[in-house]
Amino acid sequence: AGISACFLFNEGGGPFVDLVSRNKISVQGSGVRGKFNFGMGLDCRGANSGASGNAWSRLTTLAPKAIVWRGQIHTSPTAFGSLGGVIYDNGLISPFSSYFIGIRADSAGYFISWNSGGFSNVTDTANSVAFNGTERQVVGNISANSAGTNTGVVEIWENKVRLAVQSLQGVDLTYGTAPQLEIGTDPFALGRDAKSVCRHFYLFNKFLK
Repeated sequence: AGISACFLFNEGGGPFVDLVSRNKISVQGSGVRGKFNFGMGLDCRGANSGASGNAWSRLTTLAPKAIVWRGQIHTSPTAFGSLGGVIYDNGLISPFSSYFIGIRADSAGYFISWNSGGFSNVTDTANSVAFNGTERQVVGNISANSAGTNTGVVEIWENKVRLAVQSLQGVDLTYGTAPQLEIGTDPFALGRDAKSVCRHFYLFNKFLK
């Protein structure tokens, strides 16, 4: 219960299909579906490489959010890299992201970003597993509701280790008029290379424990 999107990237060809809604997103840049030591995945190595598409209604609710990314980060990006999430409008106007996780600008860990009534917020942390191709699972949790009155937290997890937690007093997520689902790509940072391969990608309308 609560799952809003699931991409396994194991289709034989064509667009990538969300197993929850059956909506489709398309490959971007030099991103390709490839076979790796863990099986099939989305190769997000290379500038603007990954997949994206219009976000559907189940992804743009005011419920709590969780982003789950599983894959390999092969080396530290030279600048911040996208793992994935939902971006505000087309990603080119403030506050840029609705809820999103990525690799820090100094390539020494992760960040989670979200907006609260049009203001951009970021929590970041160092990674616990080296960016050397090791498979990992990165999870971002955001407590949110429509009233901005719940006392909650924002979290970043790597595998079973909670790397960061920040207390907050409610979040009123906003999406603009044309939000996008991005995996490995970020329109605001064209030319960036996430140096990663995504095995699975999930979104939840719940706070994972």
